[in-house]
Amino acid sequence: MENKKGLGEVWPHLLEEQFGTACLQLLPVEALHQFSEADCLRTALRLKLPLKLARHTPIPKTNEGRLVHKSIIPDDRHACIKEAPPAELPPDQLQTGILGRKNATNKARERSAICANAETMQSRRAKAARVQGWPHVTSERFHTSHGKTIELSSAHMIFTRQRLLLALLDALGGSAAGTDFQKLLFLYTQEWESEPSYDFVPYQFGSFSFTSYADKRRLIERGLLDDDEKRWGLTEAGRLVAQQERTLRERTGRFASGQTHLRGDALIAAVYRRHPYYATRSRIVERVLPEARERAAIDDARPVARGPGLVTIGYEGRSLESYLNALLKDSVTLLCDVRRNPLSRKYGFSKSTLSKACEHVGLRYEHLPKLGIASDDRQALKTQADYDSLFAQYERDHLPQQTASLTRIREWIEQAGQRVALTCFEAAPCQCHRHCVANALAQGGGNLLTPHHL
Repeated sequence: MENKKGLGEVWPHLLEEQFGTACLQLLPVEALHQFSEADCLRTALRLKLPLKLARHTPIPKTNEGRLVHKSIIPDDRHACIKEAPPAELPPDQLQTGILGRKNATNKARERSAICANAETMQSRRAKAARVQGWPHVTSERFHTSHGKTIELSSAHMIFTRQRLLLALLDALGGSAAGTDFQKLLFLYTQEWESEPSYDFVPYQFGSFSFTSYADKRRLIERGLLDDDEKRWGLTEAGRLVAQQERTLRERTGRFASGQTHLRGDALIAAVYRRHPYYATRSRIVERVLPEARERAAIDDARPVARGPGLVTIGYEGRSLESYLNALLKDSVTLLCDVRRNPLSRKYGFSKSTLSKACEHVGLRYEHLPKLGIASDDRQALKTQADYDSLFAQYERDHLPQQTASLTRIREWIEQAGQRVALTCFEAAPCQCHRHCVANALAQGGGNLLTPHHL
């Protein structure tokens, strides 16, 4: 039950993909609704966040008379937001925003306080920011050895984690086979980063990151990677972007220099030995590790089967891979999506992508939309009391009418022997309706239907 509203509801002229995602991680929805358009832009400037504006949107003015304008890069709708020098404007042209009828001085103070609070929240949520990766903006021109000029502008806005892909490829000589690059990226993130830029799941050939391949597609679209299904390769523009990250290049270079002897099966075998959990679903383990002694470590790392039962899980604060690992390590066999509308701006958690990812790691996916709560009923949930009131109404008026859906879940567990995980957005079960569904199933269901929250 995703309660975070789209930025279009707060500032209709803003698009969501960049600034929206960033601000929703830094500020509560209530704070966003207190911003005027000018407040929004000033906060983005203060936090050095990128914005996307609709091409024909008029640019707002701030109360102090400082114009904020944009420069649109051709063939791309990302906007670089800049502040213009102070301008003398008549009072009737100054925008007052929606913070109330206070004078401009008080408003400026309020904006400063909000920005300072946002910066504090940014430091507190450093891990979430790193996982999402703040986009960087470059606006430099480079001249190639062939006399061609490449402009790296906001058309090349990429996340920090995506810059790692470029820097690592550059350290590897600009190109690498698909499986080799996945294994080297895995070793770098697991062994050289305190907080991995990418999470991985155990897959057909060992560690695999769905998110890295989604980023690969984005980088291909931006002209930074070659469009090659079997290999990872830098374009000339991608190489130039990679070379701007001096610290990252130095670190990835030191990593790559220590892995020159590892490619193909030798590299895969090294990953299996050092991180056996990620080989638990491998189809080639006997080929790369012929000795039974080495394979025994993989068997020991395999999650213990827990048998049929009921669990719940939210994807808030998780990457797709860490979410899937939580399910695999609890021996879940069937993921039951109880969202009314299974869509998410977060990569991996819309129905089509999530169902395919589940299939790839051996999980069955089912969607029971009738158990969801309508979005209109989820508005203005600010306190736990608001959630409790909504859930009381849901249990009283809605759940009793969903006997067919509840019966299906019981049959999956009691008759088919599945370990079922009910899933929705919120991390805390007490703020998600899935705990109501779990409690309804547990009534008179015995130990098999006693829910366990992941």
